[in-house]
Amino acid sequence: MPLKALIFDVDGTLAETEEAHRAAFNRAFAAQGLDWHWNQATYGRLLAVTGGRNVSAAGRAACLTLR
Repeated sequence: MPLKALIFDVDGTLAETEEAHRAAFNRAFAAQGLDWHWNQATYGRLLAVTGGRNVSAAGRAACLTLR
């Protein structure tokens, strides 16, 4: 069968999704009983590094906190 379509997962390119991500992080923190809340300014600072490495590091820290 010939290839008819190709979809790239480039999150945030076709739609602005960062606010949805921030809200999801905050819900996950609350669901785990963490007293963490990222406002828009904090989340923006975490995203300032290309690829959102600061957000990923904070997510890993949250996982370690739950152990």
